[in-house]
Amino acid sequence: MDGLYTQPLVDMGVALAELAVKGTASTVSKKIRAIKDVKDVEKLRTTYDSIVNEIIQEREDAVRIAQAYKAELDRIIS
Repeated sequence: MDGLYTQPLVDMGVALAELAVKGTASTVSKKIRAIKDVKDVEKLRTTYDSIVNEIIQEREDAVRIAQAYKAELDRIIS
């Protein structure tokens, strides 16, 4: 494979690695433990909203990377 094909795949691999390193599961777990004793409903809601948004964003990133991989592979195969 030449650079024309490999560079986009390398770029997507880097993006995927960065996503994996983020460690959202451990971050979410830490946030939940940190607010376990919080009694302020607004603070709890804000924190849970933040957690949900982070998870949704990470999922969107993973889907975007997967679609880019598929598009690049389809381009190479065609």
